[in-house]
Amino acid sequence: MKKSFVIISVLVAVLVVFIMLAPKNTDKSNNKIAGLPWQIEVLPDGNATVFGITLGRSSFADVKRLAGGGDIAIMSTGAADVSLEMYVNRFQAGVLTGKLVLVAGLPQDQLSVIRKRAIRSGGENKFKMHPDDRVRVVSSIIESMAFIPLVNLDEDVVRQRFGKPAETIKQKTLTHMLYPEKGLDVIVDSEGKEVLQYISPKFFKKLSDPLH
Repeated sequence: MKKSFVIISVLVAVLVVFIMLAPKNTDKSNNKIAGLPWQIEVLPDGNATVFGITLGRSSFADVKRLAGGGDIAIMSTGAADVSLEMYVNRFQAGVLTGKLVLVAGLPQDQLSVIRKRAIRSGGENKFKMHPDDRVRVVSSIIESMAFIPLVNLDEDVVRQRFGKPAETIKQKTLTHMLYPEKGLDVIVDSEGKEVLQYISPKFFKKLSDPLH
């Protein structure tokens, strides 16, 4: 009897030590997983950080280091519509994988000069830059970006992760769920892939005004 009591006492002591040393699972909202699409930090200056990228501060070079690469090209449908964009075909956003498109905040006159020196490549609206320009644009600051996840999202999932949108706008097969305080437009496509568009909240009208 005495021997049994000693064994039980030892087992209880071991159990108590195990409970005290075991890691506590206090993560109820993926707080331990960094870089998720809904983890948006709005900064005092009105810019926003998501995926470790701060819009209005981070450059293409920063993203290249973060993502391990990326292709930069000029996109243009005309003289008045020119943009400098960077593409990451496989970007890891926490536990999610998808494509990332980043747009530089360069003035149109500067973009037009780069466009004139470029040659058409890889598509009707895609242009390959002059080697000298490619060196310069790596330091360009990112104004906005879009994340296209491989997994399909629906409106219920978006509300669960991002909260109730301030406004919802429907356009044929597209539903725009707008979060101006986050600088986010979640585009749910009933016939295609979803797109998460990010911009600093202080510039959100650049996303929302064309929809109205």
